Amino acid sequence: MNGFHEFLNHPLVTHWGAVLLHFVWQGAALALLAWVVLWMCQRQSAQLRYLLATGCLFLMLLCPVITWLNLGEHIQRETPAAGAQSTTNAAPFAHVPEVGTTSTDRLLQGAESPAASRAPSSTDAKPFPPNEPGLFQVSALVNTLPWLVAVWACGVVILSLRMIGGWLIARNHVSNGNPLRDTWTARVNQLADLVELTRAIRWIESSVVQVPQALGWVKPVILLPASLFTTLTPAEIECLLLHELIHLRRHDFLVNLLQCLIETLFFYHPGVYWLSRRIRLERELACDAAVVALTADKLTFSRALLSLAEQAQLPSPALAATGSDLTIRIHALLGLKRAGSGSGIALWICLALCMFSLGLVSRANVALQQVVKSPVVESVHSHDAAPSIERFVTDGVPVPDLSGKVLDLAGKPVAGATVYLRQSMRARSGRGIPRPWQDLARTTTDAQGKFRFVDVLDVEQDRVFDPVDLVALKDGYALGWKHVLTTRPVTNIRLTLEKPTAATGRVIDEAGQPVAHAEVRLKHLMSLRHITQADLEQGRWPSWKDRQFVALDGFRDAPVATTDATGRFELKGLVAERGLCLQVSHPEYLLHDLYAATVPQLAPEMEALSKRPVQTGEIAVTLEPGYRLRLRVVDDETGTLIPGVRYIPDQQSYQVPPRQHDPDGVIEITHLKQPQFLATVYPPEHTAYLAYSNLFTWPAETRLLEVEIRLPKGIPVRGRVINEATGAGVPDAPVAWNLQQSQFIPETPHLHPLHVVTTDADGYFLVHCPSGEFAFQTRGRMRGFQFNSSQPQPAKRVSVSQKGPDSQPVIELQPAPRIQLIIKDPQGQPVPGADIRTAATSTRSVQLMDGSVIQSFIPIHGVSDARGEYRLDQLFMTDSSDQEKQLHEVVIRNADDTLGAQLLVQRPPQNAPLEQPIEVQLQQLGFVEGRTVHEPTGAPIAGTRIVLYRKQQGDRDTYTAVGELTTTAADGSFRLKGVLPGLEHYLSLSHTRYKTPNGIHLRFQTTSGNTHDFGQISLGDLNSPSSGAE
Repeated sequence: MNGFHEFLNHPLVTHWGAVLLHFVWQGAALALLAWVVLWMCQRQSAQLRYLLATGCLFLMLLCPVITWLNLGEHIQRETPAAGAQSTTNAAPFAHVPEVGTTSTDRLLQGAESPAASRAPSSTDAKPFPPNEPGLFQVSALVNTLPWLVAVWACGVVILSLRMIGGWLIARNHVSNGNPLRDTWTARVNQLADLVELTRAIRWIESSVVQVPQALGWVKPVILLPASLFTTLTPAEIECLLLHELIHLRRHDFLVNLLQCLIETLFFYHPGVYWLSRRIRLERELACDAAVVALTADKLTFSRALLSLAEQAQLPSPALAATGSDLTIRIHALLGLKRAGSGSGIALWICLALCMFSLGLVSRANVALQQVVKSPVVESVHSHDAAPSIERFVTDGVPVPDLSGKVLDLAGKPVAGATVYLRQSMRARSGRGIPRPWQDLARTTTDAQGKFRFVDVLDVEQDRVFDPVDLVALKDGYALGWKHVLTTRPVTNIRLTLEKPTAATGRVIDEAGQPVAHAEVRLKHLMSLRHITQADLEQGRWPSWKDRQFVALDGFRDAPVATTDATGRFELKGLVAERGLCLQVSHPEYLLHDLYAATVPQLAPEMEALSKRPVQTGEIAVTLEPGYRLRLRVVDDETGTLIPGVRYIPDQQSYQVPPRQHDPDGVIEITHLKQPQFLATVYPPEHTAYLAYSNLFTWPAETRLLEVEIRLPKGIPVRGRVINEATGAGVPDAPVAWNLQQSQFIPETPHLHPLHVVTTDADGYFLVHCPSGEFAFQTRGRMRGFQFNSSQPQPAKRVSVSQKGPDSQPVIELQPAPRIQLIIKDPQGQPVPGADIRTAATSTRSVQLMDGSVIQSFIPIHGVSDARGEYRLDQLFMTDSSDQEKQLHEVVIRNADDTLGAQLLVQRPPQNAPLEQPIEVQLQQLGFVEGRTVHEPTGAPIAGTRIVLYRKQQGDRDTYTAVGELTTTAADGSFRLKGVLPGLEHYLSLSHTRYKTPNGIHLRFQTTSGNTHDFGQISLGDLNSPSSGAE
């Protein structure tokens, strides 16, 4: 008993008690700081939040050390040399002396120690009255400190025994377990290589454990439930095993062990428990994200976690794939809104403890000698300019803004990576020859791995979708890509770069001799099943939206290799376990496409289903000799080269790489399969030279044909395009012409003019022609003028001789009726920047598979000027009798989408003025709102996609998407704006896990500025009967 009293009276015990008491407010303050930091970073990666939370927890461990040292310095400074043991009771709280006295003296005089009551004060300060309440409370607190330390020590011992017991239980499971079954040994080794884990790992099966667990750091062990292999699919098992391997790669076991130590030391503080629990959650989220990055299969991993949801309590030092908050993790995997983590009560307790402990110290009139300054990790904000964007398309349609991050497999940002924005579908040229996929823009990632594409243009073309590819490259990584549908701006795009692999091989000719300087280029990447066509029809390519497929044809930075003198090559930067389409090219040989795979060998079942030859391992390529054509294009009079000439590959496979422009006047066409080739050479624009075409034939035993082409200058012909009604010139009008009664004769050069020019600002155009009869006419639709493709305008015929043309071609265009919209708000003020949308009838009809014919429409979109006016001159360009009966719907909205109107217009009669003014007064747009709930339970359903549709007026009884869409919030609620008053609308709902009602049951109308509330919209299970709005 005397030993226990000696322990309680030891100065270091009181010293440590003061440290533990100070940690009450220190830990609470750090917990509050961690909550604020994590709240600010809630949209960042789980790995970043994990690092920040772990840093705050380790700061908690550092606070007692700093406090102990500060209190120790005060004891050495304030304690007398001998016979003053009573001063140690006050020393832990006496950090800063006050004027005229010290806090130590005050606490000493309030202590109930006999020695203290008899000893005279060492200062002249007046002692406190014995009945002062504050002094009594502080004295009682000081005397209670040793007992608090004793209670703390008991708690630490009990929790330490509990932690050791959990460790022993886990090791017992390892000792009594069985080695991993042989069927999975090779696969787990492949998974370890996939996560780049080089340490030896023991895999143990146990009939006791219920979930996979990772144990150990120096000699790691992974415990697997024996039931795992009978209750889950192989894909689900692989996801769980990858999760445990990622834990080992990140050294999470060591961090978790330190967490358990900190929790044991400061078990009395709720802030420590809350922060430690949050660290475990963010650690699991970070590992989940890494698993998804490796497997790209969120649903399989989510199902695996749900299958293991019912489990026993794990020993504290163990790490499991199903630990932490399961609901939050699955929501994060599926991209749903994150639910609350239940941290509110703990944070309020931390705040109360912080205020209470600070008030207690203030009541004792004790100040800190030195504010404990935790190491502050400052965010480094780069003041440099954002990475520049190199844009390759200067004329076209805008692409919505795109932004995101490039990460490695561990979820860490990759700085300095090159990111390309590319077309994802082939455009078709006017001749029906597919163009290669085109790069649209290029940028690099910043220090945080972020990239952004703004103000990028895409080439204008006819297509239903507007998909693009994002491709990222960096040395030391395999290229990464993602398909994006650019119907609207997209943020938070994630591109993951994997560990690279390489393909090696050898290129030879038909005689078996090596081919040096051959180029091996990657054209396509796809899955192994696609490259073998195991799940595709013969000759069919994967869909553009297949996440495993990316087209790199025409890609500036596509992986490329060149053969050496022995014909060998090594193509680096490839993705492991993928199918490749490679193109091998050499000027003297035909292009050669081959299929390969970055695996040592195809699986037998896949090889049995293969519909095309796919090489694995060492690649062997044999090239066939081809023909080459070298054209020197010179001036017919001087014989000098004409720079800037072009050619198009007529009657030739589109796989021939076209040289569209030659700066030196020498064109070389390679990879020709036949000894005949029809080439058309075009002179530079705005020159007097004539175009040239000829069918070239190679002599026997000749592979390279060199020809000199002499281009003469043509006869100038000047014409004009005018407005039939006013006689004014029409600028930017495309004019086409052709030579009448011309006949192509093989082996005979054919001279002709450029086939299309554009008028200048006054409507004039200038062409150069050879002698002959020519027909001139405008090409295509001209805004504001009549156009009918079935009955084109008669051509203007001109006879051209060496003396010049017999007349000047003047093309008259008939203006189309137009409407001058005058747009005003409800107060009668003009509305600039208003959005005008409608559609014009096209003369082109489309025949469906059932034989029916539908009329096509041309969309029209414009914006009102500063006076709120807009000339609608594209609506009646088609001269059709059907248009006189048809109503056209024009929808107008202001810039912030709060005002709108619908207008129905009809083609004016033939004797009406060309321009009809119409004043349109906008009205307040309405809203629609509601809440989606689960039909059986009434629980809110988040993530329901909702699209607003509006019924089109007029003869077309159809609906069109308004452009407003949203997803329901966590409470199932939604609210959409943009509802035109007085018109019929309906909502389209969709959800991946619930059955949504038919849109016909969600029709509604609103008046100006009002809101239509659907209330609760019930969604049933997928196998349930119909659901609907209440």
